[in-house]
Amino acid sequence: DDRTAYVFTADHGMSDWGSHGDGHPDNTRTPLICWGSGVAKPEVHKGTIAPGHDDLSADWGLDHIRRHDVAQADVAALMAYLAGLEFPANSVGELPLSYLSASTRDKAEASLVNARGILEMYRVKEAKKAANELRFRPYAAFSEEGTSPETRMSNIQALISSGKLEEAIEETDALIQVTLQGLRYLQTYDWLFLRALITIGYLGWMAYALTTVIS
Repeated sequence: DDRTAYVFTADHGMSDWGSHGDGHPDNTRTPLICWGSGVAKPEVHKGTIAPGHDDLSADWGLDHIRRHDVAQADVAALMAYLAGLEFPANSVGELPLSYLSASTRDKAEASLVNARGILEMYRVKEAKKAANELRFRPYAAFSEEGTSPETRMSNIQALISSGKLEEAIEETDALIQVTLQGLRYLQTYDWLFLRALITIGYLGWMAYALTTVIS
C-alpha cells in the first residue's frame, strides 16, 4: 500500500557446543531485513561481490546484494524513524541512513535529531556525575575550546542551512561517536575505585575464611 514498512529481525542463536552468552558470532549476530515504505531499495552489484559480505554470508546466494550491518541498538532508531515516532528515550542507537529512502536533506536533519537525543543523555549523566564528585574531571573531547556540544550542533545546523548536506551528515556522525565515547567515559568514571573496593572485599573475605578454617 506504499504506507507500510516492514522490519524483520530475530534473536541470536547458539554456538555448536550450546553456549548462549559468550562473544562468538553465533551469539551476537542477528538477521535484519527491511522493506516497504521509506526503505531504500537493495544496492545491486551485477557480476561482482557486493560490499559487506564475508564467510558468514558466502553461502546465502546474495553476494550481488550489498550487506549493511548495524548495531543492535540501531534497530530501535530505524523503526522509530519509519513509523514517524520520536527516537526512544535513553536509546544509544544510531539511525542507519543506508536503510532509508529519503532525500539527503531529510537524512541530515533526521541524523541531527538523533544526535541531539544522544547528546541530551550525555548532558544528564554528566550533570549527575558532576554533582556527586568532589573533583569532577570533564570529558576531554568536549572540554577544549570550540569543541563544546553547543558549538558542534550550531556548526552542523549551519551546514544544513547552507546546503552542505553530506558534510553535515559526516559531522553529525562524528558528533554521535564522540558523544557515545563520552557516555562510556561517564559510565566507567569510577572504575578504579570500584575495582579496588571489590578486590578489597574479596581479599577480606578470603582472609576471614582462612582464619575461620585455622581456628
